[in-house]
Amino acid sequence: MLLVQKICLQWNKEERGVKGENVRRQFPQEYLLEELPLRNKDGVFTQSMWDSYTSQWYTKCFQDCVFVQSLNFYQEKELILDAIQHEQYCAERYRSLWELWGWESERITYETQRRIAWIKRFPYNLYDVDSIKEIENISICKKTDEYELSYVHYEGIKPVRRGHNKDYQNITSSFYQKDLLNETAFILSPGQYGRIIWNERKTDYDTGEWYYQLHIFNFFYPPDETIEKDSFIKNKPDYVYKQLAYLY
Repeated sequence: MLLVQKICLQWNKEERGVKGENVRRQFPQEYLLEELPLRNKDGVFTQSMWDSYTSQWYTKCFQDCVFVQSLNFYQEKELILDAIQHEQYCAERYRSLWELWGWESERITYETQRRIAWIKRFPYNLYDVDSIKEIENISICKKTDEYELSYVHYEGIKPVRRGHNKDYQNITSSFYQKDLLNETAFILSPGQYGRIIWNERKTDYDTGEWYYQLHIFNFFYPPDETIEKDSFIKNKPDYVYKQLAYLY
């Protein structure tokens, strides 16, 4: 099994100055695993999945898997809000606007509670080791007793970063003869812990304004089947890889 903690911090143009940067400097790069993956009586990992075609829940089993915990945070001036706090913040901040659209107070409360319930319903996801190839733009390659983690900078991610493509001559790779940054960040053996940090600038489709994201990916390869909630905070990473650009 591979444990992955995927952290994203988002902010807007208002938080670009020195004060905003000082707030982000205090932002933690690792968190507790609040929820641990479930196992059945045979020790097999399980997760409830939603089938959008049948509109029904079903249980999927995983013999060996990649555990991904996703944590989203938002900076509002000098505050760092988690996903639930941000939903509550937006409900109050945009309440007057939504009321102008004809939304009643009950509907605003209902929509906010529905979004929060969805966040709580999916604290993590499990993926088959043999089927998952990437998490966003982080490539995962399972070897005999190792995990190779690579950073891939796809076209469209701003600012543009260039570099070596380790699979340029690999005819079996999807990156064959492609002009992009694709390099190995590190290789994890059992018991090792690695971190990949990168940032990007995006454009809001509605307003056209820029906003910014800091991504922190923590990877831990447990030496046995024991999974602890403090897996990412009790030790420092063995490897740290960074792709941090100037987000003007």
